[in-house]
This record gives sequence, C-alpha cells and structure tokens, in this order.
Amino acid sequence: MSSAKRSHLAGWLTGKGIELGALHQPLAVPAGVQVEYVDRLSVADLRRQYPELASLDLVPVAHIGSAEDLADIADSSVDFVVACHVLEHIEDPTRALREIHRVLRDGGIFFCALPEPRVTFDKERQPTTVDHLVRDHANGSTSRREHFVDWVENVERHQPWWAEEPPDPLKRVELLLDMDYSIHFHVWRPDTFLDYLGAVRNAQGIEFELLDFAGCQPGVDDEFIFILRKGVAPVPVTAPALSNPWFNPALTGDAAPATPHPLGARQALRDTVRAGRVAAASVRAAGQRRLQRARSGR
Repeated sequence: MSSAKRSHLAGWLTGKGIELGALHQPLAVPAGVQVEYVDRLSVADLRRQYPELASLDLVPVAHIGSAEDLADIADSSVDFVVACHVLEHIEDPTRALREIHRVLRDGGIFFCALPEPRVTFDKERQPTTVDHLVRDHANGSTSRREHFVDWVENVERHQPWWAEEPPDPLKRVELLLDMDYSIHFHVWRPDTFLDYLGAVRNAQGIEFELLDFAGCQPGVDDEFIFILRKGVAPVPVTAPALSNPWFNPALTGDAAPATPHPLGARQALRDTVRAGRVAAASVRAAGQRRLQRARSGR
C-alpha cells in the first residue's frame, strides 16, 4: 500500500533500519534511507505459503524472524523499525513491543501502522482491552481459542460467503486453529492503542514518545499511523526539516512551477505536505507569541 500519508510520515525515517513482514508492499522511504527486511520465512518459503503472490515481487528477506523474536538483530542497532499492519496479527504484542524497543537505538523511530476497525472487517468486534493484553503477557500465554471464536462470530459470520453455506461455527474455529490461520488477534482504535502503550510503559518500562500521528481517511485508506520515538527526548522533537527549493507556498494551481521534482512526484507530494505542515506550525507559534506579549502588557 502506498499513500501520501505514508510517504509524508516516512520523512521521519533516517539512517538504517528494518521493516517487518513487508512481503510485496514495502514502505517507500526517503532517498538515502537503508532498509533491511525481516520475515518469518525465506522468499522461497513465502512464495509457497502465499501462492496468490506468485506474480508479485517480494522484498529480499535479510533476517529470518518475527516481531516477537528479533534475535537476529542486535540491541540498539537500528535507527528505525517499520511495522505496517503487523501488531494486530501477533498473539502477544507486548512481547513484540519489547523486541522492537530492544533493537532500536535511543531516539530511534517506530513507524507503526494499524487497521482502523470502524472501516474494515473488524467493525463488529470490540477493541481489545488493556487488561486482556496485560494479563496474557503476564501469564506467558495467550487466549488463542478465544480470539478465533471472536473472529468467526464477529468477522466471518458477517461475510457474504457465510450466508450461502453457513458452516458449523465450532468446526470452523477448529479448522482455523489447525490451519494456524493468520487472523487479526487484536483490535485497536487510536485511543485504545494509546491506552495500551501507557499500560506497557507502566508495567514493562517500554517507553515510546508520540511524535506524530495520522488518522484514517475513510474512502481513501483504512489505517492510522503512529510515529513513536524510543525514550523521551530532553526537548520536544520537531518534524523533519524541509529542504525543497521546488516548493513555493505563494504559487498554487496554474501558477505552480512546471519544473519536475528531481526525485519524482511522490517526493514532490511529500515535500509539499511537509512544507504546509511547517508553515502551519510557524503561524501557530507566531500567534502564541503575540498572545504571550499581550498578556504581559508588551
């Protein structure tokens, strides 16, 4: 999946990092940024696992592992970790967050994209509770069957194929368990995911500072994205600096320069959005300074 939202937020990524489970849809990153790909299987095994992807290009897998087990990656060794639509598939996401936190250097970036349940097939499901997640991790086990029952009752039962030839729900659960079928074990809205991050920080000492966020745009995409920083910065972190001589906020529409951006349309769009963000921030800051001067009588 590629979108202006993803491209814009990828501007936070610098240096060298990893992306988890990218398959044929890696995140587009800025020029000069280096990415190595992590998956639970080699490319050849992935093709056997997903025959429907046979005609598509899969990313080269440099590290065999999963979000829950990044043993191939050294402590504090990467500048960023990208996980797009990964955490919801993991039975114990707290374990995954521990691993992601471990491999990130201090100040490293976690690019986390999650599906918005209100516009996906998860819309009939209730958000996963913090208590549930904390309990499962503390017990060292997960409510595996409970998740599959929820999936069958609140996802599959609402699909068109179910009405044509309804299966026995209990047998369906057993079949999916035997297949080790990849379901969305967990469901989060943006607010409930933040609640979960707070609980993980308090219980596990896994600290991520929220730097940026983009909500779902219904009709355009089906996800929300958090940009999280390992640890809290000593001073607030600002958005990536803009450096784009091809953008002039005074020129819009037909007056915009026709000169193409040297890195292509996607980079041009990213830089334009970022420039608008910087300009808006400058206006807000100027307004706050005027308000402060007025209050002080100067």
